[in-house]
Amino acid sequence: MKLIFLFLVLFVSFSIPPIFSSDVSSLHHHKEYLRRDEFLSQRWEKISHDESSCLDLASLYKDRGEYKKALKIIKEFASHKEWREVNSEIKKFLAYLYYLTGESEKALVILRELKEKAPQDILTNLYLGLVYQDLDKLSLAKKYYLEALNLEDLSLASYQLAKIFYKERKFQEAIKYFKKTIQIDPSIRLAYYYLADSFLREKKYDSAYRFFSKAVNFYPIEVIKEKLKLTKKKLGKKFFLKWRRLQEERRRKAKLLSYHRVKGNIPEVKVKILEGAKKFTFKCGSDFKIYGRNKIVKAKGEKFYSLSVEKGKVSLRVYDSKREITLLEPPLKLISTNNYPFYILDVTYGAGEFWQRKVDNAYRGSLQVILKEEKIFVINVLNLEEYLYGVVPAEIYANSPLEALKAQAVISRTIAFRNLGRHKKEGFDFCSEVHCQVYRGLNVENSLTNRAVDETRGEVIVYKNVPIEAFYHANCGGCLRGELFGRREYLPSNLRDSEDRSKLSLTPWEEERWFKEKRGGVCAQDKNSNFRWQRVYDEEDFKLVFGYSLEELGRIIVKARGDCFHIKEIEVGIKGKVRQIKGDLKIRNFFDNLKSSAFKIEIKYTVKKGMLKPKMLILWGAGFGHGVGMCQRGAITLAEKGYSYKDIISHYYNDVEIKKYYYEK
Repeated sequence: MKLIFLFLVLFVSFSIPPIFSSDVSSLHHHKEYLRRDEFLSQRWEKISHDESSCLDLASLYKDRGEYKKALKIIKEFASHKEWREVNSEIKKFLAYLYYLTGESEKALVILRELKEKAPQDILTNLYLGLVYQDLDKLSLAKKYYLEALNLEDLSLASYQLAKIFYKERKFQEAIKYFKKTIQIDPSIRLAYYYLADSFLREKKYDSAYRFFSKAVNFYPIEVIKEKLKLTKKKLGKKFFLKWRRLQEERRRKAKLLSYHRVKGNIPEVKVKILEGAKKFTFKCGSDFKIYGRNKIVKAKGEKFYSLSVEKGKVSLRVYDSKREITLLEPPLKLISTNNYPFYILDVTYGAGEFWQRKVDNAYRGSLQVILKEEKIFVINVLNLEEYLYGVVPAEIYANSPLEALKAQAVISRTIAFRNLGRHKKEGFDFCSEVHCQVYRGLNVENSLTNRAVDETRGEVIVYKNVPIEAFYHANCGGCLRGELFGRREYLPSNLRDSEDRSKLSLTPWEEERWFKEKRGGVCAQDKNSNFRWQRVYDEEDFKLVFGYSLEELGRIIVKARGDCFHIKEIEVGIKGKVRQIKGDLKIRNFFDNLKSSAFKIEIKYTVKKGMLKPKMLILWGAGFGHGVGMCQRGAITLAEKGYSYKDIISHYYNDVEIKKYYYEK
C-alpha cells in the first residue's frame, strides 16, 4: 500500500499556467482576499497537519487555477500519515485534482478505492465516468455515468453519456440521453442541437425539424442553418402543407368565450405583446370596432383579419385575402363588445431563451396598434388585476400551493404598481417578457391562480409606507443575495434560504463542496436542476458556442464576486484577446445563457506533445435567476409546511407590511 501511496504523491511533472483565479471566501474585496490568502498560507506553515487548513488552502489554489500548488498541499498533508488513515475527503479532492491535470490514471486508483468504501457516493461515480471517458475506456465510462444517474439526475452525467453514444454513432441511444438531459435541465441549449442531429441521422425528419428550429434560434450559425435546410428538404412541401392545414383547422375551431370583468378603482395598464411586425393576424370572439384617426370600422366576430403596414398607414384585410377592406391611419384602437377576448396568431415569447415559442394567444381588454419605423407594435390595455391573471401562472407553477401563489400575486402586483409607466416613452407601461414580468394573457389563466389574485386584491408590499422594489427568482440555490440592484434594508443579504434564516459563511473547502453537493435549504427540494446544475463543453461544444477551439482558451479570471458567490466581474481570454465582462446577465449570457451567475469554473487538461492543453470546460452552478428577493421554490416549500402568504413575504423581505391600495366596488 505504501508503494501505491508513493506513486500517488509524486509531484505533477507538468507546469500548469494559472488560468483563472477567484475570491473563494466570503470576503469579496481584493485587499481582504489577499489577507485571507496570506492568513491561510501562514496557518498552513504553522499547522501542516491540520486537515481543515489543508483543504481550505488547496481549495483556494484550485479555485485560482493553481492546480500544482493545490496538489502539493494535499500531498504534503497526506505524506504525514499512513494512506489508510487519510480522510476520504482528502483522497477525493486529490482524485479531482489529478483528473483536472490530465493524470487520470492516478485519479482512477483513488476513485476505485473510494467506490469500494462508498458505492452510493454520487460524485465518486460521476468522476469515475469522467476519468474512464478521459482514458477512452468508454464502456466503463458509460457504466459509471449510469450509476451516477441512478443515484441522482445529474445533467453532466446524462449529457456526457449522450455525447459518447453520439460519437459512437449509436444515435438511438444518443436520442434517449439527450432527451434525458433536456428533461433534467432544459436550459442546456447544446442538447437541442445534438438531439436534432441524432434525429436527422436516424431519418426522423419531423423530430429533427422540431429541434433544429429551436437550435437555430440559440446558435444562428451556418452549420445548423444548413442542417435545418436539409431537414426541410427531406420533409418535402407536402409535410408543410399538411401541417399548415392542421394548424388552420385548429385555429378555426378555437372558440372564444366571454370573460368576467374585474371592476373597481383599479389602475389601467398597457402591455406590449407584439413588436416589430410587418403584419399580424387576429380575431375577436364578438363583433368589434377598429378606431383609426381617419375612420371607424365595424368588424365581425369569429372572423380572422390581418393588419399590415402600407406606407405609414395600416391596411385591413380579411385573413389570407388580397382584397383590402380599408386603409387606416394609426394609432388604432380595437374594442370588443360583451367582454370577448382578442385572439392573436404567432405571438413569440422567450426570444433566444430555451423556452422560446410561437403561440396563438387570447387577451382580455382592448388592443392598441402603433407604428414605429414602418413596424407594427400591438399593446394590450386592461386593468392591473386582470393583467395579473396572465402574469402569476406565467411566472410560477400554477399547481403550486395557494399560499405560494398568493405571495407571488402580491409581489407581482407590487412590481406592477411601483413600475407603472416604466416604458412610457415607448407608448406602454410594461413589456410581456422577463424585463418587466412574463405576461401570457388569457391562455394561461386557471382558477387557482385567479383565486390567488382575487384573494389578495389591491395588496401591495410597503417598507416605511412606500411600495418596495420587489424582486423574485426561480431558485436561489440556498442563499439570498441583496446587493445586485443596490443595497436595500428590506432585502436579505448573504442569507441562507432556510427556516432559521442564518447567514451564509463558508470556508474555501466548504464553498467547493457547496457547489457540488445538494445540501439543505427550503429550495433544495426542486426536482429540476435549478438548485444545483452543471455545464460541460468539450472541443466540439466549445467551437459551436464560442466559435473558437478550446485550445485557444487563454485564461478566465474571476475579478469580483458578490453575495452568495455570484460573479460580478470576469475576465476571459480567448485567442490572445482579453474580454472584461461585468453584470449578472452579461456574464450568464456569455457562457451560453447560464441559469445564474453563481458558478465555479474548472479547466480539465490533457497532455499533448508534453504540454498541457485545455480539453474540457466544466461549470458547477447554484440557483436559477438573480437570487434577489423571493425564491419561488422556497416559497412553495414554505407553503407546503403551512406558512401563510404573509409569512412567506416576511421570510423574504425584512420589516415590510402589506397594505391594500385599492378596493373592489
